[in-house]
Amino acid sequence: MPVHNCAAHLDESVASILGQTLSDFELVILDNGSTDGSRERLRELARAEARIRLVEVDGPLGVGASSDAVARMARARLIARMDADDVALPERLERQVALLLSAPDVVLVGCAALGIDAQGRPGRPADLRALVRGGSRPPIPHSSVVFTREAFEAVGGYVDEDGGPVDSAFITRMARHGRVLVLTEPLLHYRFVAASATAADELDDASGAAGWSAGERVDEAVRLLYLREAHRLWAGDRPRLLEELVARRLLRPRGSVLRAVAWGLAAQAQPRALRLVLRTLKRAHNAVLRRRLTGVAWVRWTPT
Repeated sequence: MPVHNCAAHLDESVASILGQTLSDFELVILDNGSTDGSRERLRELARAEARIRLVEVDGPLGVGASSDAVARMARARLIARMDADDVALPERLERQVALLLSAPDVVLVGCAALGIDAQGRPGRPADLRALVRGGSRPPIPHSSVVFTREAFEAVGGYVDEDGGPVDSAFITRMARHGRVLVLTEPLLHYRFVAASATAADELDDASGAAGWSAGERVDEAVRLLYLREAHRLWAGDRPRLLEELVARRLLRPRGSVLRAVAWGLAAQAQPRALRLVLRTLKRAHNAVLRRRLTGVAWVRWTPT
C-alpha cells in the first residue's frame, strides 16, 4: 500500500486489510512523503499491529515508482495491491488467492469493484459489461489486483517504456505473460476522488504523442478529459468538462467532441440527476449480465 496524503481515509483502508478472512500476510506500507499527518498515524498503526511493516521515504515518488518500490519491498511469493483510500471486503484476499493458486498459468487476479464517493456512500455500480466485452484497457481498478512475484519480476515490474499509465500497462503485460482472471463479484469499494494525477499525466502524454494525427490527438484528449470529469462526477462534485474543452481549444465538429459536449451540458446543469440516470442504466445492464453470468465466478481478461 503506497500512501501519500491519505489521512482522511487511511484508518478505514488499513482496517479493511487487517480484517481479512485470510490473515497470514504482511502489510507493507510505503509512506511516500506525506505531509497531512498520514505518516504519524501510520507509525501509531504499525506500533499496534505486528503485521504492518512501515517504510518511509521523503518523496513524493510518482505513481509508478511508488508502486514498484513497495511491491519489491514485499517478501512473500504473492503480492496484493491496495490503495490507501479504498476499502477491501473481508473475503477479498481469500477469494483472490484461492483463484490465483488454482492453476500454474494464472499470474494475476482482480475483482469487480463498487464505486464510493469521498464520504463512503455507494455510487457507481460495478461495471460488469467492461468485464465481459474485453478491450485494450484493463476493466478493473489497480487496487484490486493480486499477482505472483515470479510474474511481476518476469514483466519488469511497474515499468512502462511507452510512457503511458503504469498501472494499466502493468496489468496488460501480465496478461500477455499468463492468464489474468477477474472475479465478477465486487470485493472492493473503489473511492472516487475529484483529482487524478494519473489522468493529468495521460493528458500531457496524449497532447504530445508522436506519430498521431491532429484528429487522433483530439479524440484521445477528449476521452481522457471525459474519464477525469466522470471521476469527478462519481466523487460527488460538479464536472467541468465544458470548461476544459474550451480552455484546451478542443471544440470542433467531431463526433467525440459533440458527445463530450452533450455529456458536459448534462453534468454541469444537473450532476445529481445525471448520476441517478447513469446508475440506473448500469444497474439494468448488470441485471442482464448477471443472468448471463449465472454460475460464472470469474472471467478471463485478454487485451485486444
